[in-house]
Amino acid sequence: MFKALGRCTLPKCNAADASGLKIAISLLRRFLSYSNAINASELNERLVSASGHLDSDVVGPIKATVIPGRGRGLVVTQPVKVGDLLLACKPLAFLSNPHGQEQLPDPMFLLEQLFQHKSSIDSSWTSAWLRLLYRGKNHSTAASKANDDEAAQLNAMLSTGQLPNVQNAGTPIGREEAAAVVQYNAFGDKFDDPVASAAGSEESLTDPNVHGSKARLGGHVGLWPHFSLLNHSCLPNAVHYTIGSTMVVRATQLLMPGDEVCVSYLGTEDHAPAAVRKKVLSERFGFTCQCPRCVLEEGLTEEMSSLLQEIHSDVHQNLMPQFTEVVDNGEGLEKVRNGIVKWSQMLYPQLEALVNSDIARDFQPVDRAGRSPLRRAASCSMEEEENLPEVGGPMHAVLCVEAAVYEFYQLVSMHDEASGMDHTASLQNCIQIMDAVSRGSELHTFLSARVLFRELSSSLKKSSPQAGGDMKSGQLRRASPAEIEQATRDCQLAHVARYGKLPTERTLKLFRHSERVGRDYL
Repeated sequence: MFKALGRCTLPKCNAADASGLKIAISLLRRFLSYSNAINASELNERLVSASGHLDSDVVGPIKATVIPGRGRGLVVTQPVKVGDLLLACKPLAFLSNPHGQEQLPDPMFLLEQLFQHKSSIDSSWTSAWLRLLYRGKNHSTAASKANDDEAAQLNAMLSTGQLPNVQNAGTPIGREEAAAVVQYNAFGDKFDDPVASAAGSEESLTDPNVHGSKARLGGHVGLWPHFSLLNHSCLPNAVHYTIGSTMVVRATQLLMPGDEVCVSYLGTEDHAPAAVRKKVLSERFGFTCQCPRCVLEEGLTEEMSSLLQEIHSDVHQNLMPQFTEVVDNGEGLEKVRNGIVKWSQMLYPQLEALVNSDIARDFQPVDRAGRSPLRRAASCSMEEEENLPEVGGPMHAVLCVEAAVYEFYQLVSMHDEASGMDHTASLQNCIQIMDAVSRGSELHTFLSARVLFRELSSSLKKSSPQAGGDMKSGQLRRASPAEIEQATRDCQLAHVARYGKLPTERTLKLFRHSERVGRDYL
């Protein structure tokens, strides 16, 4: 059993002012009422607990299969809800730098790790995985029978944790073949999940029954064979991150049997125009992305495609650096404001036209094989489903296009805040974009937590109830119960998608950590 955390620290208030907090906590207790697919309550807590660790790999309701036009991939075998754990697995090899050193170790050192430790490369389990993972086009075969046989072997390892019953399954492979596996399958990041690590470290300091803490990682690389089977989409239906050396994958959409599980291979390029994303994917991974989001952007008018590229380049190269300089010296905000006004006047009419276009009206996130569309996102309880964003259709299409210039919307929010304006609305716009294309991402949790705590704090202020207002003149609006409820829903959805269902107190704890950690990232 796992010891519950202490009470979360929330904004102080007296009984008369506590209505906002009551709304948030009441909603959470109702939302956090069902279990995930794989012994969810215990596993979810262990993954954000300093004392918890996984004794073995955890594989959810997924299987390997051959997907037309995409090769091997993973599909779900039963209905899956938002936040359900699909994978929690250990690496075959792993290297990391200390916290604060964001540079990634050379992935080829993973090869040295495998061969230096003779027991690793001679392990039947390790060798079986290395034989089955992608090793480049020369290794890949177009014969469906061979692909089907490999999928069957992978499923034997996924479902039973045992070697497939085939000849030479666990025979060690050569160094050249292992190098190809590392080249195409190694994954790295600049840091592990900061919120889960912060939550675990705090628990180790406050709970006498917990020994040690989770040491934050810097840049790290690893070879996670289960994770390597997942294909890419710029409009993913799963989120992935590391906690220590454990790779975690959770569903961020409602998936039905046969739906492929896709993650994004990108980082900050997730929120760039299709041309930028395609270039990165081609150079790093050797394929041309034809996911629904890329296809949508390919169908835009030439004028709009060019506009997205221009905005992205100007914000990234000029306006954002100028804004950073303004924050440092306190002067020159007008120049940034002029740039925002210029691009807004050009972008918004194009987006209005897009809403009424056939390409937006017919937009459905389907894969190239023509599988059924992604279903509407599942909430914590089915009765709440009607209040969640629709998947597909004009508004989803517009949000996907806006994601191509997300940095512009981020700049608008930062500008509003620096100008002393209430920037809750511009933050909420950023949250809508994140929910549409990157649900459960770090950025999604940071933004939603920030808005929730702003709304809770403003609900305690004795200020004007007007919408909007100038913070410098003391006329900050006071959040209404409906606004607090919406902010709670947004924050809950983002965190459940990333961390799964957890007890209310621990969920509130994660909200607070997201808000605090997010200050360093937003």
